[in-house]
Amino acid sequence: MYRRRKYFHKMSRKLKTVKHMSADELKSKLYAHFDKNGSLDHLRAQLRGQLVTELFKIATPLGASKMYPENKNFDITLLPLQVSNWLIYDHLSRQGCQYTLSTFVTEANLSDPEKLLTVCDILKLFGVDTNSPEYKSFIKMYATKNEEGFSHSLLLTVIKSLFEVS
Repeated sequence: MYRRRKYFHKMSRKLKTVKHMSADELKSKLYAHFDKNGSLDHLRAQLRGQLVTELFKIATPLGASKMYPENKNFDITLLPLQVSNWLIYDHLSRQGCQYTLSTFVTEANLSDPEKLLTVCDILKLFGVDTNSPEYKSFIKMYATKNEEGFSHSLLLTVIKSLFEVS
């Protein structure tokens, strides 16, 4: 009996604090909670997908072949797709594009891109020998920071080195 009374006392105290919360405070707390657990990013991605699907339905004339399949079922085990997704993820994160990065991670369905591949793995896939001067040049450029204080992404490093060679 005592436990029940104690529980109801705690609950009534919590309810009193909730009663004193304004609508704006409640809205901001809910927003922070849903943002923290990733629900907002998922919802945004889902809404964007539905919007694109509906726009294609409207824009595509009857009888014309569909430009994009409604159910995009990509095989995430494809290595080129993994590499390109990692390069984009690395570029966005190193350039400080956090909102775009969160959208991309949700859209590309990347669970843990940090563990997906490493710079060394990608350079090996590009055919760069780990003992070569090109490899050392890539790593050095990848580690240096640009004018804004961000580190160069591997994508920018590869593009810059291509322009230096040609």
